[in-house]
Amino acid sequence: MIEQELFSVLGLARRAGLLIIGVDEINKKLKKNKEGLLVLLASDASSSVKRSVTAKMAEGQSILINIPLTCGEVSRAIGTTSTQIVALSRRSGLGEKIQALLAEGGNMLE
Repeated sequence: MIEQELFSVLGLARRAGLLIIGVDEINKKLKKNKEGLLVLLASDASSSVKRSVTAKMAEGQSILINIPLTCGEVSRAIGTTSTQIVALSRRSGLGEKIQALLAEGGNMLE
């Protein structure tokens, strides 16, 4: 149930132009974004992707969450191929919606 709602919200965020896709783009935004990002890591993402983003998060307001969707499911939700990681502003309505969904499902924030 949570997975399907998350799938839908990610697709909506992409269509609204709010989604940041991929390690390089996320790392660029992490350097500039003072408000904080909600960084979402697919359940089967590589450890090198996680390490790369975690190293850039330092002491900012951003948080990293492992989501219950695979890379394939994330890719289908947003209309791309091989997407392991996405992000959006924590303060956007969709960012807040995703955080609420994941909290309901018992997923832990990292």
